[in-house]
Amino acid sequence: MRRPILFVLSWERPIYLWATLDALFRNTQRDLEVILIDNNSQDPLVHHVIDAFSKRGMFSDVLRCSENRPDRMNIVIKDYIDRIGDFFFFCENDVVVPENICWATEYEKIYQDIPGVAMIGSFCDKEDFIDERNIRDLEPELDARLVEFYAKSDSPERTITIEPGMRVWPKETPNPPGRLTLLSAEAILKTGFHPDGILAKKINDVGMSALVCTTFRHRHLSLLNWYDVSDKQYANARKKFFRGMLSKRDLAHIAFNKVFRMTKR
Repeated sequence: MRRPILFVLSWERPIYLWATLDALFRNTQRDLEVILIDNNSQDPLVHHVIDAFSKRGMFSDVLRCSENRPDRMNIVIKDYIDRIGDFFFFCENDVVVPENICWATEYEKIYQDIPGVAMIGSFCDKEDFIDERNIRDLEPELDARLVEFYAKSDSPERTITIEPGMRVWPKETPNPPGRLTLLSAEAILKTGFHPDGILAKKINDVGMSALVCTTFRHRHLSLLNWYDVSDKQYANARKKFFRGMLSKRDLAHIAFNKVFRMTKR
């Protein structure tokens, strides 16, 4: 029987990558074919981490790319389409999956039980959000907008409350976060791979659904970037990367929504 594929996308931040891979290796009970994709990391420690988990026998393939391309996942999915079954998993290199439950099994059960679902994600642990006061204490002169940005003050995941026994988030918003997902191969062949909000909309447009699994939360280590990643060059490169994933129409849509949220405050 074909094992589902898990694509892990890596770029820089070796400490976060180690934590991500260690949690996946220890806590994923579902038998998966793990493909590690490094999108041209320049930090040699990243490659040391990848080699260390290769020694553990974690990966089926390791792809070390010569460019940091925003469309990397579309390229990889096209290359692996003959090995992908009905669905595949995707994980970014700043996610820690929980110990007490198999995240992949939970996603797969929902995929099997709910017809038409094409994207499944989960919410992050709210404890990882940084309080704005901590940032102001460390850098009192920082512009207020940057404080809000680093603290992710407007993230809907800050205020999400999951009721006991809830299996799937009952509302259309927020969309499934894209950092740890199950994706339907049929849907992705129609829509392409995109940032989570754009992808969820495109999936809905083709008559399929995007859901959030609420039986667990994962850790999102990038929420701690303020403490752990002070390199402005890295931050600018990452911003450029994500903008490169978006079309002009997508960028206009995001800008409109940002202005709309600000006027509602």
